[in-house]
Amino acid sequence: MKNTIWKLLHKVGLSHMIWAFVSIVRGRSFLSTTGWLKSVRTERSIDNEGEPIPWITYPTISFLESRITKNMDVFEYGCGNSTLWWSKRVKSVHSCEHESSWFKLMTTKLPSNCTIDLIELDKSNSYARSIVSRHKKYNIVVVDGRQRVESAMRAVNALASNGVIIWDNTDREKYKKGIDYLQKAGFKSIEFVGMSPIIPISSSTTIFYKSRNCLGI
Repeated sequence: MKNTIWKLLHKVGLSHMIWAFVSIVRGRSFLSTTGWLKSVRTERSIDNEGEPIPWITYPTISFLESRITKNMDVFEYGCGNSTLWWSKRVKSVHSCEHESSWFKLMTTKLPSNCTIDLIELDKSNSYARSIVSRHKKYNIVVVDGRQRVESAMRAVNALASNGVIIWDNTDREKYKKGIDYLQKAGFKSIEFVGMSPIIPISSSTTIFYKSRNCLGI
């Protein structure tokens, strides 16, 4: 009887939909194991155990997990759960944030190896320029905040010799100028396309790198 019903469902094109639904209910689907369903319910970028993760594509997170090390220094444009995720895996994390209420909330959660600067958005691009004002070289710069084109351009001069730039949402046309700038500066790129926490659509996160980079690309 069961086989007959299953064959009938397959014939009308419903078998795979039911199988997918059962996988989700049983916690075996990609949406469950990555924590995507939990991130939607909570509106927070977290994994299936409730731990913070970056709000970038899942393929990028998987790629980074086995390649980042405790001797790396990271700069982030924009802070959040990604800051907490990086803090457990690298030497130091420095972020800049433009929204005062979010800045105040994040400062209550920071571990000792993290710092955040509150930088207002202005016509002089203080936000984007904040990375060079620290006079430090970073192994990884994450472009995931405001003024992303200008931020990516400024990041080039703040990278260590093995540094890389991780830029989220590079599928957006408005970022083309910045992407072209990096390519002309000699950066190669690898694009990770897929879903991200919270939202139900596909997007792109791109890593820009040169030879002998810290991620071994």
